[in-house]
Amino acid sequence: MSEISVFQSYFDKRWPLLGSKSSLITIGIAEVIVGFFLLGNLNETAASKQNLGYSFNTLLTSAGVIVSFIGVVNFAAVCPPSSLICG
Repeated sequence: MSEISVFQSYFDKRWPLLGSKSSLITIGIAEVIVGFFLLGNLNETAASKQNLGYSFNTLLTSAGVIVSFIGVVNFAAVCPPSSLICG
């Protein structure tokens, strides 16, 4: 929601790390955490291939990998223009 400018003033006032003037570092870290959380929950019995089915388990695995990858890309996208973070 913060990326598509819905409730932009709300995010700027209440959630400044996700607001329009913040960088992609916070969103990148949050996406990596969500992706690893999703991948970590695949080891539980409720998320086994027998309970979910092979196709839905594959969908959850690929979603976790894609979200983690996009989070790393968001985090790395800050490095070229910023000399303070990357040295």
